[in-house]
Amino acid sequence: MYAKAFVDDYQPRLAGLLGLPDSATDLDVHTYIMQGIPLDHVATLQKQVPIDFHAIGCFSLFVRLGCKLVSSTALPGQRLSADEGDRLLRVLHVLVVVESLFGDRDKALRWLSTPKRRFGGSSPIEMLSTHIGAGLVEELLVQLADGLVL
Repeated sequence: MYAKAFVDDYQPRLAGLLGLPDSATDLDVHTYIMQGIPLDHVATLQKQVPIDFHAIGCFSLFVRLGCKLVSSTALPGQRLSADEGDRLLRVLHVLVVVESLFGDRDKALRWLSTPKRRFGGSSPIEMLSTHIGAGLVEELLVQLADGLVL
């Protein structure tokens, strides 16, 4: 997660998206993910930031979240698994960095969903389904921040 070095207010922005206090540390974020992010918070987040959970390989979360959005009483007390939380963190991490680079959430979401030749025709959001793909997206973000890529 080297790209966060380019974002002055990275930690409070990420913490805010996760529903944590602005002062949350990386260890706090890790603990929160391991305990399981409440599905209620993910449903609220989904309304603020349209995340394609299917694209990032979280089909079971996609289905569970769909149930939650249909009925406010569906799946009470449900939490994300550590794996689902980690995938969500990858997306939110990249979103914070891309928003900072492009200065706007809509532009950031458009960039994230646009296929890139560099990724074999996959979009950056699709690349976030694996750790190695996330690393490739982050490498591109660092190059963009350094002005090395047009």
